[in-house]
Amino acid sequence: MAAFRSYFDESGKDTTAHNALAFCGFVTTIDGWKEFEGAWKAALDANGAPWLHMKELQDPNGCLAAFAGKQNEAARNKLLGDLIKVIAGADLSCVGSLIRLPDLREFNAENGMNIEPLPLAMYATMGQMHQLYPNDNIEAIVDRLDKPEAIIATAVEYAASYIAYDPGEKISWTPLKGSDSFRNVLPIQAADFVAWEARKEHERKNGWWKDVKRGKAHTDWLLSEMIWLGNQGLPYPNHRMSFSVLANAIKIHAGVIDYDFITKHHREIRHEIWTVEAKERYRKALFLGKSV
Repeated sequence: MAAFRSYFDESGKDTTAHNALAFCGFVTTIDGWKEFEGAWKAALDANGAPWLHMKELQDPNGCLAAFAGKQNEAARNKLLGDLIKVIAGADLSCVGSLIRLPDLREFNAENGMNIEPLPLAMYATMGQMHQLYPNDNIEAIVDRLDKPEAIIATAVEYAASYIAYDPGEKISWTPLKGSDSFRNVLPIQAADFVAWEARKEHERKNGWWKDVKRGKAHTDWLLSEMIWLGNQGLPYPNHRMSFSVLANAIKIHAGVIDYDFITKHHREIRHEIWTVEAKERYRKALFLGKSV
């Protein structure tokens, strides 16, 4: 039995006009989840909300209409604030990854590759979990997916073909199926919250990532972002309010995979290897002293 359990959701799809796909969630013990679920349900009940689902929170005609629109801003802020307090008060680790979709498409076209965004995000998230829990088994539950077996198998292949080690070796993936959904699996609601906020926060500054950041040394990122915001008459850091409150409440272990990152990772870290078969050929060549 796994010592830890995690719940994940995605926000953003490559088939839409989104600039990013975020895959995020939380990790804790089984007992930790039991305590979280009780507190989460109490916060929902106190605000008169049947559940949290960020897409529905924008719909004035949906089940969360009482929290949608500018006229319900106070009620929405209280609901999200109370739920953030639950997240902050629980013993949770927040992990995830964000993929810049136009950048990945450009990388794939230039390199004749077909790296898939969601499996890539899941692979990167496995790396985050491995760093936090290197010796522990983790059961990873992900919200409902189209063709979940294929997506999970591709993510596991990306992890298993990493040359140095397999960051997913102790992680088992299970997609929600049947009658299970975000409506009755409460931790998925928290995962949906952080994934939505991560994507919306990133898309808020898409112009900087697209037109300014690429090719710059990391030591220049902060100043260039401040200048980019200043040219638009905006203060730094100009975060979304809900994202800022969430990020201040809990440390988020996540990174952004953009063109620069995936290109360096592909060439210098993975040596252009993304399958277990290619990894074995690479290792065999090294053992025989051949050029690779």
